[in-house]
Amino acid sequence: MKDKEISIAFVEFSNKLVDKERDVLDILNREHFYKKSADIGYIKTDDFTEFPQWTNYIASLFNKARKELIICRDIKDTISQLNDVTYDYVFFSAIESTRELISNIIKGLNNDYTKFIIGNGIGSHMRIRNSSKKNIFIYDTINEFANTHTISMTKLFPCSYTVMEENYNPRIYTTRGCKFNCKFCENDGKFYSMSISELRDQISITYPGNLIYVGNKTFLQGGKDELKSLRIFDNTKGFIVQTNPLTLLQNIDILHLLSSYNIKVVELGIESFDEDTLLSLGKPHVSIDDLTIIVRMLNSFGIKVIFNIMLGIPGDTNIGYRTTMAYLYGFRDLIFALNITNYSDYSSSNKVDRDERYLFNKSWITDKAALSVFQQDIYKFNYELLNR
Repeated sequence: MKDKEISIAFVEFSNKLVDKERDVLDILNREHFYKKSADIGYIKTDDFTEFPQWTNYIASLFNKARKELIICRDIKDTISQLNDVTYDYVFFSAIESTRELISNIIKGLNNDYTKFIIGNGIGSHMRIRNSSKKNIFIYDTINEFANTHTISMTKLFPCSYTVMEENYNPRIYTTRGCKFNCKFCENDGKFYSMSISELRDQISITYPGNLIYVGNKTFLQGGKDELKSLRIFDNTKGFIVQTNPLTLLQNIDILHLLSSYNIKVVELGIESFDEDTLLSLGKPHVSIDDLTIIVRMLNSFGIKVIFNIMLGIPGDTNIGYRTTMAYLYGFRDLIFALNITNYSDYSSSNKVDRDERYLFNKSWITDKAALSVFQQDIYKFNYELLNR
């Protein structure tokens, strides 16, 4: 007798629910970013759902299962769908901004067949109300989930953000880890390239998209060989990569090759321009002169540059914020946009959620007024960039 096909669903929350209380500038920035960057190949869905990283691993864990993506725009509609359809597993990602939404869904569930799995996101080791039902499970790691439900952990690798539909930018990896050891990151200085078989495994579950996101923590740490590994994937529409300026400086002799491998966008991990802040993070960085050379070179090859900037770094000061804003304005003609995120200390028990509404409650932020001004200034600056 043929084994029953396993069916799983991922519940992701629409910004139409989550963004009701978020900063208006944040919403405007995202709207304009996708509008401006559509020609590059970014996909804008109607809901701005942001799939968590562990969803990648679950997708590969259930490589042969039937998968479905449920976008929650209305709590009652989602409850009705989850009660009517008997999935084997349904996955939620619990962060500060979705915890109450998940609790409200669980309250209305009367489906005793499906196992409802709640994964705790960064900083979200929290109680979920109404989670006492026998088929509700909450885990902090994928290992916990797999061990409890006797799920094989073989062939576990990061794959594209869910594999349920085509209107998203798929994510692939050609390396794991990072040679750097920044204090805010989960890497421990170890780095290795993925094998050919690992790369081919990703091809089998990655739908083609307009732009493929290369999730390598620090792209080009493997040099030219890492660049060549992109040839295994369909690069007819282009790639976006993320890296540290120091890594590009160390590989400056091959930067001219990036465009020939169809790399369209490079995200640079800047985080801050304040020297003391960067030192406190253990963040390798380059001089402003070298950064200018790198960005100008990328521009000359037709590659868009995005600066990654971090909010809420422990020890940040008003002087540091002013320094960062001053240098950002100096680069305004050379960069495409900013990617603004919140500080997340993966290695600490005091982990921080990436939700602006909760950022200002953290104890290490001593000058909340200065951070508030910086946040407004940096979103305003990005809005100006996107409306040039």
